[in-house]
Amino acid sequence: MRRRYLQCLRCNAEDEGWLGSARMLVLSWPRRWLCRLASAHLRITRHVARRVRLPRSTVIHYGVPEAEAGESAPLRQEPPANPSTLTVGYVGRLVQEKDVPTLIEAVRQVRVRGDEITLTIIGDGPERKRLEDLATRAGFETSAVFTGALRGPQLHNAAQNVDVLVLQSRWEEPAGLVVMEQMMRGRPVVVTDNGGAAELVGDAGLSFPPRDTAALAQCMRRFTDEPELLATLGERARNKALDLFSQQCMVENHYNLFQVLLEAHQAKQAAVLPVTNKSACLSKAPY
Repeated sequence: MRRRYLQCLRCNAEDEGWLGSARMLVLSWPRRWLCRLASAHLRITRHVARRVRLPRSTVIHYGVPEAEAGESAPLRQEPPANPSTLTVGYVGRLVQEKDVPTLIEAVRQVRVRGDEITLTIIGDGPERKRLEDLATRAGFETSAVFTGALRGPQLHNAAQNVDVLVLQSRWEEPAGLVVMEQMMRGRPVVVTDNGGAAELVGDAGLSFPPRDTAALAQCMRRFTDEPELLATLGERARNKALDLFSQQCMVENHYNLFQVLLEAHQAKQAAVLPVTNKSACLSKAPY
């Protein structure tokens, strides 16, 4: 779409080979032409809709199971007993594009000031050994926990014990399912401001520029300096998740869209009508 064809060829050749990369590039034109024939396109965030730039796009968020996410994760009503103690966590793949070293360095900078912070890294990947060594060299190996890949109840239990979740990707996250899940648990999140994750969080969390260690450290200091912020943003995150990210909301929005498309088809209308606001979920959406 940016007409950087040589760059596209080189990038995809790493996984597909030069022949496969050339085939992908050539097929991109008929693929986009066929996409334009669709009656509607579903996007998980406005950010993705702007990037893909296809007509008749509708934003419908993922649905997070409310019972599973919130059954044993009560909202914080009071700040922790020790206001300078904070558990920061990351959930995801341990790969270069997720930029976990920025999180580790930011935690180190906050600890230099004397604040007690523990770091929980949930996930696995090729970068794990390097990240463990980096945490050791930073001087807080006893305060950093690498759990490895977790699923189901184990993942839920580990994530709900995190005070603040950080998503520090250097690339533009399309959305961030882990962000929605943590918001449903009533926990504040800190994300980079360059993609769909920041759009989802809005005023229910904090954001910082990608790879800006000092800015991320400042976000963490806000929680240690203002411990009541944990409860304030946690409640705001939970309420927003219930309004926009529940499975019921997702199903209702799909149902309403399908009804509009069917009615338009039956009436032999040439253009797809906009989604009618039959769902309470859509009426609560900020856009």
